[in-house]
Amino acid sequence: MRVIKNNRVRCESFSSSLPSFTKTMGAVKPRFVQVDPAKVSNSSYEPALGGLLKKISLFEKQIKNFNNAKQIILKVNNFLSGVIPFEEADLFFFDDFRLNLISVVETENLKTTQFINRVFKEGILDWVLKENKPQIIPDLREVSSQGSKSNYLLFPIGEGKEPKGVFTLLTKPIYKYEESIEVQLIQLILNIAVPKIELLKKDEELNSTYHELHVYQSKLSNDFKLSAIGELTSGLAEDILSPLQVILSTADFLQTNEESAGNKNLTVIKQQVKKVETVINRLVKFADLNDNRLEIKPCRLDEVITNYHNFISSSLQAANIECILSLGENIPSILSHPDYLTHLLTTIFGMIKTSTKKGGGILIQTNYNNGFVIVRIVTTAFLQNLNKNLNVLDDDLNIKIVTHLMKKHQGSVEFDANEKTGSSIVLTFPLKKKIR
Repeated sequence: MRVIKNNRVRCESFSSSLPSFTKTMGAVKPRFVQVDPAKVSNSSYEPALGGLLKKISLFEKQIKNFNNAKQIILKVNNFLSGVIPFEEADLFFFDDFRLNLISVVETENLKTTQFINRVFKEGILDWVLKENKPQIIPDLREVSSQGSKSNYLLFPIGEGKEPKGVFTLLTKPIYKYEESIEVQLIQLILNIAVPKIELLKKDEELNSTYHELHVYQSKLSNDFKLSAIGELTSGLAEDILSPLQVILSTADFLQTNEESAGNKNLTVIKQQVKKVETVINRLVKFADLNDNRLEIKPCRLDEVITNYHNFISSSLQAANIECILSLGENIPSILSHPDYLTHLLTTIFGMIKTSTKKGGGILIQTNYNNGFVIVRIVTTAFLQNLNKNLNVLDDDLNIKIVTHLMKKHQGSVEFDANEKTGSSIVLTFPLKKKIR
């Protein structure tokens, strides 16, 4: 049996019936679908979009109250955890010399920090910054047969020819990232968070410059006072030495060869006059601040400490303070100037003497260890302004001066104070200095 069908009905394809999916309609008229406005307002996208906008608005309000860049980045990570899966996220800024990228979250994301500085040295990051758009960079050190195990999504920070840094996300490969709504959302969040972080950095730099200005002003004031004392001392020394010379000459004239009580008294007078001359000569040498002498040269710390101890020994005895020197042997010389070291010791001893009311003791130790000359000053006095968490932003003027002078030597200083055991100050001088 054979069936023949002659009825043929032509039907349009589904794609041609949708104008949005058809490039050329030809003679076929587009067919539109009537949509109920009530149904559009109740679309499932509206609640999700409204919740996202509320979340972004809340994020912007919260970071306005933050005063720490690390807190802001952690808040960004918390926000992005619901947007895109990632293992690590961090923000990096160039250092002052544009040689390295420094993490805002410090050393918590060690893997990302090592990767970002490696691609920067290899020149890959320069290409990302030049393109000035998000890029995916695989970690070529973790490549297997299935591809890279670690992929980083990089967002350049900064505008124009001077990029400031980069935001990194350790995540899985994202294809067509330029069209991804997740990447656009991350860019929006960064546009909110990064200006706040840059403002905090500017505030920190301003505060640091302000405090450094105070340090230089205080140092300038002290140098002016020392210079004035030096000029005054040179005149006073001549006024004192001249009468002493007359006393010595008169004593020699009155002294006879006979043994008598008068001759013994004259001998005592001559000895005391010579002691006064020695003290005055030390004072003149200490107050001499000729700029031609301020040349950096090898200095022996043990000699500077010994000379300074001899100079202030009488002052310490008057204050009932015992000072003991325990200087190491064969201590190498450091690059400095005796005036800088004397200024350093004067500031420290001034702090100790001010805090000592009923007398006490001071121990000065020096030793050499692994390329560093270490000076440890231990005292029974309790210096209230010293603590283990001290930094250069402390308000104490003496501490600022000590810290500044140690930075001038490219060294470091450690403070510690205990009401029961006393205080200690450790000065560390490097033998090798960095070339500035």
